[in-house]
Amino acid sequence: MNRAVLGASRTISDAGGRLDHIRQAINDTPGLDRSMLDEIDSLDNQLDDMKVVMNGDRTIRSHSEPTTPGLRSRVSRVMWGTRSITTAPTQTQRESLAVAAGQFGPLLEELRSFVENDIQNLEDKLEAAGAPYTPGRIPVWRK
Repeated sequence: MNRAVLGASRTISDAGGRLDHIRQAINDTPGLDRSMLDEIDSLDNQLDDMKVVMNGDRTIRSHSEPTTPGLRSRVSRVMWGTRSITTAPTQTQRESLAVAAGQFGPLLEELRSFVENDIQNLEDKLEAAGAPYTPGRIPVWRK
């Protein structure tokens, strides 16, 4: 689970970078419908929600208010807590992993759809419009 959570966290970060590049490509491409920028804003908000599930709410935490831990925190605490001992995980660790597993499945499916559908649809529009290359997008070449 730790490997999958870390991979998903990196995918969320990479998706944010791709959206930034897509936004710039939209701005650099004359003739592209500017309403795509509203779509980018909506996807950015969706990605921010995924970041809160993954990392916890940093805004609330920055005000020294108690927050629910994010998936990464839950999983890493259990991993760290079991590395140096040879006994079975505690009940608290098991419960924490169960909570994380319950949250992670839906998040992973949302992330998969986000990358494979939402971002891909934007990149297809960019490609059709002849927009500049963006990282993660495989260009189409026509002879």
